Amino acid sequence: MDLFTFFCIVLGLLSFILLVSNYLLPIILRLFRIIAGGSEMKSEGSVALISIIIPAYNEENNIRVKIDSLWNALLRVNVEAEVIIGSDGSTDRTVEIASAYLQELKAANWRVVEFPNEGKCNTINKLVNLALGDVIISTDADIVVPENAVEIILKAFNANQNLGCLSCIPVLSSERVGSQKTYWSLEDRIRDEESLLGKLIVVTGWLYAFRKVAFEQIPPGVMADDLWIPLSTLLKGYDCIQDKDLRVQSETTDDKTEVRRRKRVISGGMDVVRRLMPQLLKKPRLLLLVFVHKVNRWAIPLWLSLFIGASVIIWSWILLVYLGGLAAVYLLLGRERLLTLFNSIFSPVLCLVEVMRKKDFARWEHTRTHDSA
Repeated sequence: MDLFTFFCIVLGLLSFILLVSNYLLPIILRLFRIIAGGSEMKSEGSVALISIIIPAYNEENNIRVKIDSLWNALLRVNVEAEVIIGSDGSTDRTVEIASAYLQELKAANWRVVEFPNEGKCNTINKLVNLALGDVIISTDADIVVPENAVEIILKAFNANQNLGCLSCIPVLSSERVGSQKTYWSLEDRIRDEESLLGKLIVVTGWLYAFRKVAFEQIPPGVMADDLWIPLSTLLKGYDCIQDKDLRVQSETTDDKTEVRRRKRVISGGMDVVRRLMPQLLKKPRLLLLVFVHKVNRWAIPLWLSLFIGASVIIWSWILLVYLGGLAAVYLLLGRERLLTLFNSIFSPVLCLVEVMRKKDFARWEHTRTHDSA
């Protein structure tokens, strides 16, 4: 065996291991949790005041339903609360409808604030600066808040003084099929294992909560608040978890919309990891978790290309096997779905180029569609 062949074998094996580890990550994290013993129990505390912030942009069709669901959730808890709806330069009737409805409800400690259009993360910064609560709940304007949501959040923060961030869990609609369902099934198992370690690195942005003292101002241009806030919270030594009882119904999207959403998530995630890398380098365990959960997944196109390339160099005949497999997938899925699959797999490459040439990702893009019922 010559040196080049040996190098190709090593490269192929390494890329295969890194590729497969994406799908074995829940098992790997579970083994680590068993060895490490999971997160330690923390002392209890008491939340005196909660602030609920709602960043909104052109949500005239959803804002009344949002207010209703949050109103009902607050009726179930006995704690002082304030609600701040922040309009990020809405050009529709969001502010008018919300203000009128709050007057109709005679809602004390509820208010609507208007800001110039600067993106969701900048709006969150402004709302956090206005908020007085010990714990801040952030929730999207087009998401219905479960009736028990605030109750669950309060219970979690009261039970653990070191809890810095808490996420809801997205519930898949029955219409989710194929790659969407596979992706979210794997992601949910990964997040569950991270949560049991107290090291959840990403939250679901529709509904999550954090301690104000743990909040790190989101830099201009950042889009992924759902990654920035938990990571910066973990870097400060707080726990970050998800609560299995805090469940929010997911949006209905088609495959093309889902691929576009994933591209935004990947671009925003790469941007956040790049910005936090100096701090992550000082926390090797957290950096490793970010690598295996996020970076390794973004590198799937690289590992896949290296594995295929190395195996073809070693065994040239295997190229026919790959081509035959590709033809079978084409016949099974059809041209359009196959292109969507390729777009999904190789989208991190395009996202990396975008992150390298852009500095500002703070823009709104509605990807959720809601049933007329």
